[in-house]
Amino acid sequence: KDGTLVDFFSLWLQAALAVTPAFLEENHIQPDKDMTDYVLRAMGVEDGKVDPRGALAYKSYQEIAADICQALEKKGITLDPARVQEQLERLFDENVTGKNVSYTQVTDIKKMLRALKERGICVGLATADTMRSAKSCLKKLGTYQEFDYVGADDGVKRPKPEADMFLEFQHKFNLKPEEIAVVGDSAGTAHYAGMKVNAIVLRTVFLSACLIGLAASFKVGTSGILSTSFTDDVGWTGVIVAW
Repeated sequence: KDGTLVDFFSLWLQAALAVTPAFLEENHIQPDKDMTDYVLRAMGVEDGKVDPRGALAYKSYQEIAADICQALEKKGITLDPARVQEQLERLFDENVTGKNVSYTQVTDIKKMLRALKERGICVGLATADTMRSAKSCLKKLGTYQEFDYVGADDGVKRPKPEADMFLEFQHKFNLKPEEIAVVGDSAGTAHYAGMKVNAIVLRTVFLSACLIGLAASFKVGTSGILSTSFTDDVGWTGVIVAW
């Protein structure tokens, strides 16, 4: 389930919309709109959008299965989490690894990876997806051989944000933690990299407001008037008024 190399939302949203009714039918649950939407919300999908902080965006199938089982219990439906995990892995794999599935790259991945390798940089992939699905995606993209390490949900290593895959990559290439850069697109990856997400968000908002306010004070000082038009519609007005 990668959103750093390929467009996550276009692929996995459609997969979730196809998987959920099939999952309900396999468990003899009527896949009507209300129940389908209910299970989708438990996965982190609502109103045709994937929540970047929801389960589907960064959790392993084991964790998604636990979330779904917990949600269904509130409806008086009890399912075996291990069986639900197996069903989700199989159904999602069918929908994201099929012959007709295409992946939208966020950049020229092969060119980027080769540029990194030319600089002597070891490249690894850590994903909450299954190993089968991860390898299938990389092979379709023609980039599997470019990776020195592929870490995925194999039922042995703990999923992100636990450090198992990070440590395995570190030991494989005899690296120090400070020599490894983690690149990702979700809050889960940020936690995996040891970042304090909420603190960073607050710091960034505060510093951005300070910089905008400082720029606005110069702008207002030189023009001598506060207008709704002098920011050229770039969205400063609300912050300036607050200042």
